[in-house]
Amino acid sequence: MKKLLSFAVLAGLLVCTACSLHPHEQYTLRYKTTPTIVDPDPDANKTAKVSAFVLDVPEGASGKTLSDLPERAQAAAIKAIGASPRTSTKDLLAAIGSPIGKKQKKTGDEDQSVFKKRIVLALVSLTTTAPADRFTFAKLSLVFPELPETQAKFVSWDKFATQYQTVDLGSLSYTQNRELDLKLTAQAPHGAGGEVDSKTANALQEQAKLSQRYTTITGSLTPNEADLIQQGAPGIDLAGNISVDMTIKVPANKDAYTITDFGELFAEGGKPTDPVTPTDPAKLSVSSHSITAPKNQCRDIMADLTLNYVLRHVVEGAGTITESDDVVEFRIGTLSPVSVTLVPADELKVPTWNLRLNDRILSLERVPGAEGNLKTQPITFDSYDNGKQFLLWLIKTKPHAIGGRRLMFPPDRPFNPDDSGQLLISRVDADCTNKPEAKNPTGAATQ
Repeated sequence: MKKLLSFAVLAGLLVCTACSLHPHEQYTLRYKTTPTIVDPDPDANKTAKVSAFVLDVPEGASGKTLSDLPERAQAAAIKAIGASPRTSTKDLLAAIGSPIGKKQKKTGDEDQSVFKKRIVLALVSLTTTAPADRFTFAKLSLVFPELPETQAKFVSWDKFATQYQTVDLGSLSYTQNRELDLKLTAQAPHGAGGEVDSKTANALQEQAKLSQRYTTITGSLTPNEADLIQQGAPGIDLAGNISVDMTIKVPANKDAYTITDFGELFAEGGKPTDPVTPTDPAKLSVSSHSITAPKNQCRDIMADLTLNYVLRHVVEGAGTITESDDVVEFRIGTLSPVSVTLVPADELKVPTWNLRLNDRILSLERVPGAEGNLKTQPITFDSYDNGKQFLLWLIKTKPHAIGGRRLMFPPDRPFNPDDSGQLLISRVDADCTNKPEAKNPTGAATQ
């Protein structure tokens, strides 16, 4: 009887052992045990830091050269350029490296209160001694510290970019084969006997391809705040750079400046256009356009950069590449705001230039019937080069009037052609330093 009881116990143990032989996954688990949540992260300032720098968005098609074209287009263009007998090797190489087409000239009214900037945000991991730790969530926010009505606002954004270098780490293969084949025979008294035959086999095969890949960005945009959100994938650490092209508008004064245009002052070969009887009257014409400028041109446009993150901290299992054997905790943290200059004050300034004789500004008689009580309109340029070209034209042609409108020094002094040699080109911009600058036609600055 005792032998039969022992046989039954042994058979039961055999069945239980077979059940326990079922293999378990090794690579395809996200973690070994349910993670612990740590909120807030007590070491946030030792875990991560954020920074940003701002670039101008490069011009598009106007900066393209022949090398940017497809191969067939390059070959056709080079063949066409080289077909001319006057084209030398030097000319051909210069043509290949030169921008395609001419730079577009400014036409119509301008709005210089809108800025397009490429903002590069950097999330830096400070956990350098824990290579298995990674950020699984990151929210980077740019917030204007003041109301949009008093400083600036976000208008639009595009061209989000974040990239992780694609590295093929191969694949991991793990196979478990467990087989138990037991045959037990027991002989009881009086010829009674029993036999248990058990065969159990379990197999599990896992394959995991390890590679890093691109991470997508989502976000939300309001006039006062821009949020960029990244959600990680297994094996992807979100530390790195994000770039976004952002359009920013600052409070502005509409039609703050009126710029004078004179058309073509010099013909081909450098011959000045006759102010009285021009060969082509359309080439010498007086017109104007307006510039909308920022109200405050002396203060940087600032924003606060903040970070909210979730760090996957590995407590155990950091010595292996696979994450399925990790014992982890998720640390939720927030960093204090960091000030970022989006548009420096120097870029907010809208300089203009005019011609001065002592303290008097060279002006033109206003068109009869024009609105306003002023009899003259100051001659204002949007670049020093335009002012210099006009002054050289004055010196060579010595006009008293342009398009039937007299040149004047307000309030009532007519322009004398002999005054041309005494005129200075003076720059005028926002009075942030109370120190205006003037230049003569040679480019030297005068005070």
